[in-house]
Amino acid sequence: MEQDTIVAIATPPGEGGIGIVRLSGPRAEEILTRVFLPAGKAGPWESHRMRYGTVRDGAEMLDEGMAVLMRAPRSYTREDVAEIQLHASPYGTRRAVEICLEAGARLAEPGEFTRRAFLNGRIDLSRAEAVMSLISARSTQAHRAALRELEGGVTAFVRGAADRLYEIQAGLAACVDYPEEISEEEGAAEIIGDAADVPAEDFSYEATDDALYLTKETPGRTIDRMTLRDRLAEAEADETGSRTVELPAAVLPAAPGDLIALDALLGGEAANAKYDPETDSIVPERMALHFDVQQAQRLLNAAAPGTTLEIPTTASEPEVTAEELKRVLFRDLLGTYTTRVGGAPGRKANVKLTAQRVNGAVLNAGETFNYYDYCGPFSAANGYQSAPGYLHGKTVEVDGGGACQCSSTIYAAALLANL
Repeated sequence: MEQDTIVAIATPPGEGGIGIVRLSGPRAEEILTRVFLPAGKAGPWESHRMRYGTVRDGAEMLDEGMAVLMRAPRSYTREDVAEIQLHASPYGTRRAVEICLEAGARLAEPGEFTRRAFLNGRIDLSRAEAVMSLISARSTQAHRAALRELEGGVTAFVRGAADRLYEIQAGLAACVDYPEEISEEEGAAEIIGDAADVPAEDFSYEATDDALYLTKETPGRTIDRMTLRDRLAEAEADETGSRTVELPAAVLPAAPGDLIALDALLGGEAANAKYDPETDSIVPERMALHFDVQQAQRLLNAAAPGTTLEIPTTASEPEVTAEELKRVLFRDLLGTYTTRVGGAPGRKANVKLTAQRVNGAVLNAGETFNYYDYCGPFSAANGYQSAPGYLHGKTVEVDGGGACQCSSTIYAAALLANL
């Protein structure tokens, strides 16, 4: 771990809403405490908790903003890291860095935060390079490639290959250590089989806002160890002691892509985010992607195994996203209307029952409210009492008498809400 504390502006130069000044090193907390004064009750810094306050330039206030301390090893560099967020004015962020330098920090060299992350084991070299690729990405494809590397693309491949080599090494060691239990041919068959086996890779896809990436399936290979052992035992050795045999290999099939099913899965109509009253949660929106299935199939048929193809798509965007719905859900009172209930006890009971049954009803965009679906049928079997009600212009005793009052009240409230 480095002994000095570095500081730099972590956001692009220029004017903007937020500018971030980042510190990393053993004195990050000390310097943060000297340059940032939290509002409210004073107290020790809690790791990974944002605090509001002011950036101090001596006795004067430079700016107001937020700050957070991330104690080692739970930080990007695995050192103590502090970040100060203030308004992104060229002078303000530059002066904040100068204040940190005056407090004992050193100006970071280009890429030094990522270098420290690498040196401290936070990321490996391929991921360090992926960070720089991600920052400089100018297209969707470049961004995807950098993201794969950041998630361990090369590292995962190397580790997988290393694991296989360790297994082969263990097999060799077993053959050498226990020759009386493992014959030469049996040990060689296992080692060769482990080295020559190739797993099958099924068809896969990745969809973005503007393209569909299809990776053609790759068949695998498996070696029949017992047949290979017998062939090695029967083979004649040449003058160098080597034996040549044909590998008894079988093809492992890989699942191909069903583009018609994929089109049905991704296509169709875009769906708005909506509220689900049964789970009291928001169902996310769905964007529909459309592509030329026949053209994509032709390209996929002509591609070599393992090839990734970029297929153009057209997107149908939903009108309402989950984020938008979350901001406005149940925010506004649209309209109210009040009616008074009178008459016989049965009528009052019927009005109360209908009100209970419609209470809590939620309509998503485009849905229709049907009063009868919630409250009907108006019968004794459905809990309604006999009470005076209007039928063919006359007042008569009917099951559910008075149930219409709740519907007329809802209708009046909807009219007042301009719905």
